[in-house]
Amino acid sequence: MSARGTITFEITPDGDKPFEVVATSRDLARWEAMGKGRSVASFATGGASMQDLYQIAWLAMSRRHEAGELELPDGVEDWKSLRELCDFVTNEDEGEDE
Repeated sequence: MSARGTITFEITPDGDKPFEVVATSRDLARWEAMGKGRSVASFATGGASMQDLYQIAWLAMSRRHEAGELELPDGVEDWKSLRELCDFVTNEDEGEDE
């Protein structure tokens, strides 16, 4: 994590080229609010899991997509298709329409 409170992820959908997404303090705060005991400070002590990082990356991707800032990778037709490629993430909005 950078001193500015961002995390840069390289996302590689199955069978596609990697792309970068940056989680900002807005994404990190949203992740902390999703569950009891979540804290970015836990990253410094090794308390964060891969699932935590996946969820933060997903939050950043979905925020950027909603703002029209994230172009979908080649071969991905729509946001729902990207969600299917990234099925490792569970989040509270899973049942809602995009």
